[in-house]
Amino acid sequence: MNTNVVWSEMLNNRFLVKVTRIAPYLAELTVTDKGVILHQEDTPLTFDATFGADSEDIRSWRQAVAGIFGDWITCR
Repeated sequence: MNTNVVWSEMLNNRFLVKVTRIAPYLAELTVTDKGVILHQEDTPLTFDATFGADSEDIRSWRQAVAGIFGDWITCR
């Protein structure tokens, strides 16, 4: 696993959501399907995610993905 990956999760056992640190207090959220990037955006990191992802950040990332892909997805 890339040490810059702060958090990752599968959607519907198909889509990979990953948050990767790109700078202090800044990360990139990507959603991929079989390696193809479907969505990519910059996102802040609370407390720089020094000890892992903050629970509020995870909630925010899940909401962002749900807002993009709609209610038909479920995080697992």
